[in-house]
Amino acid sequence: GSKAQLRTARKLARRRLQGIARPRFISEGNVKFLRTVGSALRFIPYFNRRLAFIKAQLPLFGLTKGVPTDIALKSVHWAAGTYEEYGQITDLDQSPSGYFLYLPFTPLSGEHAAKAADIINTVFAKYGFVPYVTMNIVNTRTLEHVINLSFNLNDQEQSEQAHACLDELDRQFQEQGYLPYRIGIQAMEHMLDPEDTFWQTVRDLKTVLDPNHIIAPGRYNLV
Repeated sequence: GSKAQLRTARKLARRRLQGIARPRFISEGNVKFLRTVGSALRFIPYFNRRLAFIKAQLPLFGLTKGVPTDIALKSVHWAAGTYEEYGQITDLDQSPSGYFLYLPFTPLSGEHAAKAADIINTVFAKYGFVPYVTMNIVNTRTLEHVINLSFNLNDQEQSEQAHACLDELDRQFQEQGYLPYRIGIQAMEHMLDPEDTFWQTVRDLKTVLDPNHIIAPGRYNLV
């Protein structure tokens, strides 16, 4: 936005968070300041902490200006225990780093968020994995859960446990009425019901538009 828009946004944020938190804003100016003056004073703990924070935030800071980054891809390598060897690889098919996402919606309330968190923690603990979860407010009624599961593809037992963990997670969420908004190809059978008129209609529409079933066969469809 313009400078005037940014001033207004910062003013509003400070007003809304007054007495709750002290917001800090990253700008080109303070990034430049910390890189120059801060670097020279990094022996002072305050500046050292701020430099570490800025370094971690720079890729995300670029996103706010439309600069893309693939820095987040590095986060999936830790489960394979090969970060030093594979950390620079952006094509995950070239590494043994397995990675699943489960993406359900729940109503936006503390009660449903707590119930979802309980399901996640219980299922992950059962199969020996550590859950990494982001909860995003979509609108005034909907909460999105981004559930990450990382594992080592070279470990056959761990790979099997990862699939079992994902299957049970999906089953328990759907039993509570929490449906995923996107699923992997290995889980289509959990969502597609041949007896459901909705999926029958989707099948009929696709058959008209793609009679030879060339486009993404079996993806969110019975054919």
